[in-house]
Amino acid sequence: MPSNFSDINALVIDNNSSMRQIMVSMLRVMGMKTVIVANSESQCMQLITAENINLVVCGLSLIHISEPTRPY
Repeated sequence: MPSNFSDINALVIDNNSSMRQIMVSMLRVMGMKTVIVANSESQCMQLITAENINLVVCGLSLIHISEPTRPY
């Protein structure tokens, strides 16, 4: 694990703006200077191809965990 996170370029993707803000704040506290935000999958893919991204933090839908017997 690097001791200096300032060289890591992070991308945060989540459809919830509050969660995006929380994650950006946490990554900045860890020392990351470059934190880019996306709010959709298509925007995320564009940013990944255009930017030098080292870390992606994404939201995860937990519907399958809260309803484990629901057939998909």
